[in-house]
Amino acid sequence: MANDRNSYTEGIRLSARDADSPTLMADIFRNRARTGLSLRFYDEARSDALRSVALLPSTSGRFAELNTKAFFRAASAAYSLGDYEGSKTSLGQLRELTPDEQAAAVLSKKITLRLREQACGNFDFDQIGKVLKSSGSVDVANFLVRTEVRPVPVYGKGLFATQDIKAGDIVFCEKAFAVTTPPDRQTGKAGTSHHH
Repeated sequence: MANDRNSYTEGIRLSARDADSPTLMADIFRNRARTGLSLRFYDEARSDALRSVALLPSTSGRFAELNTKAFFRAASAAYSLGDYEGSKTSLGQLRELTPDEQAAAVLSKKITLRLREQACGNFDFDQIGKVLKSSGSVDVANFLVRTEVRPVPVYGKGLFATQDIKAGDIVFCEKAFAVTTPPDRQTGKAGTSHHH
């Protein structure tokens, strides 16, 4: 995958000399976006996908199909970055081109759940626990609207409530940067996964 990315990057450099080939440049950016998603280079993938669309502004025929792919890649990258509103926007643009896109419908449902979690703190902690035990990774949003970090004289920074919080309410919920699992009995190695 890294070699593919390097090849696409070289293709972009070489194609930049030929201003009469926006379709080729759009293809290269769109394909590098796919590679960026695979490599978890989400910022670059979103940027590349949106550059591809900008180079092919037409919404008819073959360009609509190509831009559908680019918008889906931009939406997927934004989702992976936790930018659920940005993901929703790219999906909206995709649906203008291809209203019945099935993969977009699946992603749209996930976005709706993440936005609800982000806004209201509605989490199914039992389900999250089950998923963590089986895969070590969970797909949830951060819930941070009830708190903020502010400077505190002498002590540096502190966490403050931005609204009244009742006993039993969730104060905040944020995904861990990294999770370490107990050592495997056969190998003796602990597992660590980093979340983005």
